[in-house]
Amino acid sequence: MLPLKVFVRCGDCGQPFTGYLVKKKDLYYYKCRTAGCKCNVSAVKMHDLFGKELQRLSVKPELITSISYRLESFYHEVTKDQSELQVELKKQLGELDKKIDSLQENYYVLKEIDKMTFEKFNVRYHNERFNIEQKLADCSVSISNLTNYVKEAVSFSAKLNTVWTSSNVSIKERMQNLIFPKGIFYDRKKQSFRTDEVNFIFSLLSSGSIGCEVEKKGLSAFCEHLAPLAEREGFEPSVHFKGVRRFSKPFLSATQASLQTLEGVAKIGYYLKVPNQKKGLALKLNDPRQFQAFLL
Repeated sequence: MLPLKVFVRCGDCGQPFTGYLVKKKDLYYYKCRTAGCKCNVSAVKMHDLFGKELQRLSVKPELITSISYRLESFYHEVTKDQSELQVELKKQLGELDKKIDSLQENYYVLKEIDKMTFEKFNVRYHNERFNIEQKLADCSVSISNLTNYVKEAVSFSAKLNTVWTSSNVSIKERMQNLIFPKGIFYDRKKQSFRTDEVNFIFSLLSSGSIGCEVEKKGLSAFCEHLAPLAEREGFEPSVHFKGVRRFSKPFLSATQASLQTLEGVAKIGYYLKVPNQKKGLALKLNDPRQFQAFLL
């Protein structure tokens, strides 16, 4: 009923909006928490305006196939070094397992070495194995069904408005926080929203930069362009907008959101924001706390 409570802030005083019901009219309203601010907006009007904000960030349907292809190529490019290291570490792990098997055979079966020698090398080999497994965990970059995740992410980004409009309050709130990590402000004089930050993956897809920059400059150049942004802004890079945006595009037909789609979008966004360290990013792919935070 009032999914934008707390999420939307007053453009004058910065305080979050709360909500109330006018029983005589059976209508919901949002209002600023600050006493005397007198900023009241009908829920219908606020939701309509927010839907248009989402429409602006939506991918154009005719670009879905092209962007999906480029997005998947971009993912492979930024994770190439980790993938190569992963292959090498798995090779080292296989060779070490052979040494451990041989050591155990020489001690337990062939009786060719004494207990002291066995224990010495057994501890050494298992310590080496543990270290390799740790490195493997740090460079793990695989996403099962990557193509499906990419398609899901881009398709979802083509219908942000309709998905939000047709979903329940819980999913609406997850979408809001996923797309606008720090909320948005309502300017009552201009009757429009303004936002300083948009989630990396949605700003990337809606801007089309994943297509035009890759096409003009190549994947490597595009990675270099993104690296300083992620370094400067941490785990949730943002795109900054100047001034207030106005919107007038019509709604599309309604569709129902699913948590699986949200998680697919988040997972793609998570991995895209973590290119290899040679391109200037030090974030680890396997940090569960960061991953959970991004999934909200």
